[in-house]
Amino acid sequence: MQGWTLDDYKRHVDLYDNHGIELQKLKTVGVGSVCRRQSTKEVAKIIHTLYNFKLRLHGFGFKLGGLALVGDQLASSDSLAWSFGARRMQKRWCKTGNHKNCANCIEYALFWREQILAVIAKKVTNENLLIDIENGIIIKPLVKLSGTVNLKLLQKEIRCHC
Repeated sequence: MQGWTLDDYKRHVDLYDNHGIELQKLKTVGVGSVCRRQSTKEVAKIIHTLYNFKLRLHGFGFKLGGLALVGDQLASSDSLAWSFGARRMQKRWCKTGNHKNCANCIEYALFWREQILAVIAKKVTNENLLIDIENGIIIKPLVKLSGTVNLKLLQKEIRCHC
């Protein structure tokens, strides 16, 4: 479903209901038109309201900032923020492979996944995210990874240990 205001989304739910489509019975209901504003209180209110309708929600374009607000109310989400941010890095993040950047790097993808899981588990909050939320670039890791990872990111040396 799509909209801009909370009332738009509520109307959308009503339209489905009026046509006999029970959104609560669907495996997932996609929520669009939020990617550029996914970390705002307005979108948090929209997601919270839809979640209270007992819908299993998929958030299109939810980055770490938005997941910090409502990640526990989404059944799933997607974002290209990690890949976009990795593509814009001056140097490769990982130490393996021969790729130009980490936009499609499994090591960086798994690292980003750890950050998402920490945010959803509320180990970190929106206020203490150490990332460039708009560009999806991690300035320093939020959680530790298994094993040891050395990285240079935005000219800062960071060492993570379990």
